[in-house]
Amino acid sequence: MAYFFVPGVNGLICSEVWGSAPMPAGVVPLSDEQYQQIVAEKNSGKRLTTGQDGGPLLSDPPPLTDEQRIARYEALLDYHMDTVARANGFQNRATYSLRAGFSGPFQAEATAYAQWMDGCYMQARAIKADVLAGRSPVPSESDFIASFPSFVKP
Repeated sequence: MAYFFVPGVNGLICSEVWGSAPMPAGVVPLSDEQYQQIVAEKNSGKRLTTGQDGGPLLSDPPPLTDEQRIARYEALLDYHMDTVARANGFQNRATYSLRAGFSGPFQAEATAYAQWMDGCYMQARAIKADVLAGRSPVPSESDFIASFPSFVKP
């Protein structure tokens, strides 16, 4: 099996998967060792681009903007809330908290969940305000999630 780098597209292909179709113009052959190194570095967060010589170039990705970082942490919090909802038998945070508005067997539990969710959102806003004001460093993703209380059913 042979490996190739495709300049401009910044992709890797192998002959076994590519098959008999004509190779793209300008492909750069890679040794097995080069291919394995590129894959390992990409998996550790490096960005694959085309170097000045037309070959593969690995570099650190550009830092996230504040807006991108905020969106990432908001998505992380939403995922955490959805995970808690699924662990309690609901599809997501919306379907769980929705039950709080209806009389029935899930109302008390869903009300507690919705209140927990509101507390998490308020805490996330406080963390965001402290970070943007320079009062606190950006927490790691795991520390961010660990800072929220556990949801306890009533």
